[in-house]
Amino acid sequence: MRVGRVAGVAACVAVLAAPAYAKLIQPTGDGPAILYFRQQAKAYARVPGATIVETGYYFVRTAAHGAVDYAWGNVPPAGYHPAKATIHARLSRGVIVAYLAEFKAPGVRRLRIVMAGGNVFTSTSRCWRKAKTAASPLGTGDRYLFNDGGAHFSPRSGTSVTFTYTWSPGSTATQTNAFAKKKPAAVKVSVEVTGKQHMSIRQSIVPLHVAPSLPVPPPPGLPVPKPLCK
Repeated sequence: MRVGRVAGVAACVAVLAAPAYAKLIQPTGDGPAILYFRQQAKAYARVPGATIVETGYYFVRTAAHGAVDYAWGNVPPAGYHPAKATIHARLSRGVIVAYLAEFKAPGVRRLRIVMAGGNVFTSTSRCWRKAKTAASPLGTGDRYLFNDGGAHFSPRSGTSVTFTYTWSPGSTATQTNAFAKKKPAAVKVSVEVTGKQHMSIRQSIVPLHVAPSLPVPPPPGLPVPKPLCK
């Protein structure tokens, strides 16, 4: 489990992004389904951004002194609440190079994370604090939006593809991507994790034809949000 903490004076896919530099294991299974998935993923290389809405993958809890703990990717310890994530991502050739993520859960402060230029900042108030790179659940500019590495594909059903892959030791994920007909296609994703862990994840991805606005200056400005917390 990945865990982060956001502190303040008032106060962390398969579409689950894989490193762009990683030597991925080739997918197996139905060849036409693999080809279809890769054609759909390739279409996102032509757009500058995407909006992702996700549930079941991120968790938050209130900590001491107004801090917010957050976790992702595994079943969290007791006390965490499922959070709805809304992510506005800038893409370059299908790689997430910058993003603004907002996490909301009842009874917990809103958490925001921005990553740009390899830098990560977090906020639970009006100001931002610099964070470690490990605090970014979507990497620091090295993650593909779509990934089929190590997946085993079943035969395609219309515009939907289903594949399985190892989620963690002792746990298997079964993922279905339902693509709209237009390219690049909006996508509805469902992931069911079984075995030692049990998770149910839902995700929607919508391509953007204009790069999303982020709370950092555009290049060549320094990718630092304002104001920074004192």
